[in-house]
Amino acid sequence: MEVRGESTAVSLEVGCVRPTQLGNVSLRQYLSNRSLGMVPTAQGSTILPPAPGSEGGGLEANSDGTTHLPEVRARLESGPCAAAHSPLAETNGFLQLRLHGYRASFLMSSLRNLAHFLEDDSAPQVLPMEISVRDTHIDLKDDGPRDNPSDPNPITLHISNLLIHRTDDGAFSIGVENASEAGPKKEVQLIDSGLSPVPESVVSSTPKATQTPSPPSPSTTPSNKEQLLIEENECLKLELSKAKMALAEAQMEKDSLLHRMKSLKVNSS
Repeated sequence: MEVRGESTAVSLEVGCVRPTQLGNVSLRQYLSNRSLGMVPTAQGSTILPPAPGSEGGGLEANSDGTTHLPEVRARLESGPCAAAHSPLAETNGFLQLRLHGYRASFLMSSLRNLAHFLEDDSAPQVLPMEISVRDTHIDLKDDGPRDNPSDPNPITLHISNLLIHRTDDGAFSIGVENASEAGPKKEVQLIDSGLSPVPESVVSSTPKATQTPSPPSPSTTPSNKEQLLIEENECLKLELSKAKMALAEAQMEKDSLLHRMKSLKVNSS
């Protein structure tokens, strides 16, 4: 913490952040393990030991002698010193957050439950901020109820370089850090390069499943009988296409019912 006159700055460094998530647990499992000092999770009950190196921040030494930078760095400034970032920061403050080299796994249920803490009836106070994210790997796993007993594969999110700004009007802008040199060059290329004209092409409106070559146009106008035959042929093609689509939908419903019956048998056994 640093205080200079009316200016105040508070800094925080966290070397390692490992989230603890309960996941979707039953009420019986939660109540049975609550009295034992254990934390019920979706995978089982575990006792939370104190994380090594969780106290304090700064640089940590690895086994090979190299230093490990903190995963999370935060700095909150207020007062006249924060006016260098934006005019509103002098009164509301300015937040700088650095998330570098962070790796973690999150359950989708944990992210959904965060919405209850973000909802607020009153208008929040605008806090100008700058968030920098580099070399961050996050695995998202869906732990919700599913008809299929097999577990879904987690979704891996990799953020190599991301910069988020919040201005005095409350708007967020997303960009890339240290992209000022490459920015004007790319912008010129985007301005100079125009869209190439796309040649017009005629697409037949006849369905592909029943598409047949159109009859050759005779030199003379077809008679009324031939015209009726052509219209009747097109109507038959349309009815055949509808019948094929209905048959395909019925087959899909049949496969879905068989899959559900198999899953119910597996769960009951």
